[in-house]
Amino acid sequence: MQKNYNILNFYFFCIAFINFCISFCFYLSIVISTGFAIDILGESTSNAGLASGMFIIGTMAARLSIGKSLDNINLKKWLFFSLIIYLIISLLYFISYNFWILIITRFLHGFSYGICSSICAVIATRLIPSFRRGEGIGYYALSIVLASALAPFLAIYLAQQNLYKLSFFIMCIITILAILAIFTMKVREIKRGVNIKIPNSKANFFHKIFDFFEPSSARICLIICLIAACFGAVLSFIGDFSMQRDLVFAGSIFFVVYAVTSLFGRPIAGRIFDKKGHNIVLISALVFFILALILIAFAKNSWMLILAAVFTGLGYGNFFSSGQSYAIKVAPKDKVGLATSSYYIALDFGMGVGPFFLGFVQSGFGYGAMFLVCAFIVFLALVFYYFLIAKRA
Repeated sequence: MQKNYNILNFYFFCIAFINFCISFCFYLSIVISTGFAIDILGESTSNAGLASGMFIIGTMAARLSIGKSLDNINLKKWLFFSLIIYLIISLLYFISYNFWILIITRFLHGFSYGICSSICAVIATRLIPSFRRGEGIGYYALSIVLASALAPFLAIYLAQQNLYKLSFFIMCIITILAILAIFTMKVREIKRGVNIKIPNSKANFFHKIFDFFEPSSARICLIICLIAACFGAVLSFIGDFSMQRDLVFAGSIFFVVYAVTSLFGRPIAGRIFDKKGHNIVLISALVFFILALILIAFAKNSWMLILAAVFTGLGYGNFFSSGQSYAIKVAPKDKVGLATSSYYIALDFGMGVGPFFLGFVQSGFGYGAMFLVCAFIVFLALVFYYFLIAKRA
């Protein structure tokens, strides 16, 4: 019976489609907001970066707010109203002709995205049987991969043509499609486990922390935070890096190659995760990502950068989905939502602060040194993984 279970059923495709829609809007807005701030509002590059990053701050705030509630709420109803808010905030871009209005819009857009994406992740988890969770989450994560490949291409084209209003309109249409998809899906609700009250004040302090963060996922959250910081640096600086190294074509297709590699690699990694365990997948992913960062640091021609994109897909791409599978695997059944939220909070934090701090390395020593520092950070993550997770297995 387990072998015959079809993961790729209609309801799974529905939630994956919704996640694709909101992720597409996220990646589209990341690129568009930067160009909009510079070209239309006349802001500096640093202010444009602030407008772009404000989305991540809003996302983190949302995950912290909703994480402890994900295992108790009516997910379908909350997703519907969250998407309505997501749509309303998307409309605010049309009147964001002041920098601070744009900043507020970006924060609110990120906040609503954080709620929607967290709910989608929990719904997807409940649709996947535990014995095929690694494979299922690998398939689900492809919705983000496809969005990350398609949206930036469209956004760059629209920004070059100065079609910012059209990009805002596209975001609204795609969000409406996500709202319509809700009416076709079903969500399995679970019963809440028994809560254990902690009497003393010191214990209550930690109990309040655990309301926002699932302790069982702390180790994997540390790892994903470190490697997400390095991936954030790749995401932020690969364009400028490729221009400096005269590798513009390879830089322009970097994330397409990354997405295609992830498209084929994640389902395979998911099956290995379910059959052979998490260590073989997660350790190999970290090794691939280290190799990718070293290749980027020393890239002198296009094939080196394209090969680095392949290794990034096999590395960060596989770790992203398989790490989430591990976080869910070690969490109590009634804490799956909180574990998922904790994982994404750590990921968002790394993605948000990584480019900022690693940017100082780039300013002082150049891109080559910065990507070598990234490789060293991922190596540290590999060491931490071995002692905190692999050795304990």
